[in-house]
Amino acid sequence: LARSGAAGVMVGRAAEGQPWLLGGIAHALAHGGEAPVPSAERRAEVAICHYREAVAHYERGHGLGPEAGRALGVRTARKHVAAYVRVARADDADGGRAAAAALCRLTDPDAVATGLRAAMLDREAMAA
Repeated sequence: LARSGAAGVMVGRAAEGQPWLLGGIAHALAHGGEAPVPSAERRAEVAICHYREAVAHYERGHGLGPEAGRALGVRTARKHVAAYVRVARADDADGGRAAAAALCRLTDPDAVATGLRAAMLDREAMAA
């Protein structure tokens, strides 16, 4: 920023699937150097919390009732699930697309959360 004279930094799609990136950028700007990256375990915790809160948001509102709201929440949160998996498995031959697609076909929120954890932490579990 000092070299370019820019007033700020805009972050777009790079933050999809890695919301900790924003804090890392802020840290790097304030302190210089590389920002610490959360552990894989912490990244999975964040992803699962984000997923569960997104589903709960739809369960509580939209006048649909809990069951229909949950179903809508599961469908709506798929884009976030896919983004977390693609980031976590970027070095897979397909960039994590197969694992993301498998998770996005699930309809049970607990199964999605369990699968998301496995996809982010345990490659062998998702390969089966």
